[in-house]
Amino acid sequence: MIECIFIGDELLDGRILNRNQQSIAGFLAVQGYLVKQATSITDHPDQIETVIKDAMKRSRIIITTGGLGPTEDDRTTKTIADTLNLSLFKDDDSIQKIKDYFNKTNRPFYESNEKQGLFPNGAIVIPNNNGTAPGFALNYKDTWLFVLPGPPSEMLPMLNGPVLDLLNKHCSAYQKQLKTSLFKCYGAAESELSDRLNTLYPLPKGVNITFQVRHPEIHIRLHAESEITQ
Repeated sequence: MIECIFIGDELLDGRILNRNQQSIAGFLAVQGYLVKQATSITDHPDQIETVIKDAMKRSRIIITTGGLGPTEDDRTTKTIADTLNLSLFKDDDSIQKIKDYFNKTNRPFYESNEKQGLFPNGAIVIPNNNGTAPGFALNYKDTWLFVLPGPPSEMLPMLNGPVLDLLNKHCSAYQKQLKTSLFKCYGAAESELSDRLNTLYPLPKGVNITFQVRHPEIHIRLHAESEITQ
């Protein structure tokens, strides 16, 4: 199972719209990796710890975004390390790249940015070419964690690069083949269409029918999910 965890107080108090969920789920679906669960949580360490522990019990691929900045309320890396009982190591190359980024943009480097060069032991550092917060990948007890920054301009290039490469290399067993057919219906109520299709149930394994009201139409999608033959 693939699960996404979106971390940040701003996602829950109305400051920003969480577009990362749509972007990640849509991108991965095209690649054959289907997100089965997504959760938005605050930056509070207790909540991060609880959600990570629960996700580790049910999911083999976990993707998080947010909480990798330099300030005190950016707690994702340390909390994940503490949750998994891993110590942190300092990656000098990452810190140097952050310094180079500030030099290139004519801005001073502050000591608080050094925390962005800390990673849990065993992590694979994912460079950030569009900001100051590197991400990382970690294989822990047969579960892959991909920990990415929140800003889409930084997260998406990582997803469509190092993360996808690692998924294809280590997690191809979780790829699915998904075929979808869309039927646009007009002039009938959603309940009427549901009754018309009722004789199709129970559906074959891997097949799903979904309804969506898109006034003045009703959209019915037929999804067929199957394993990819290697």
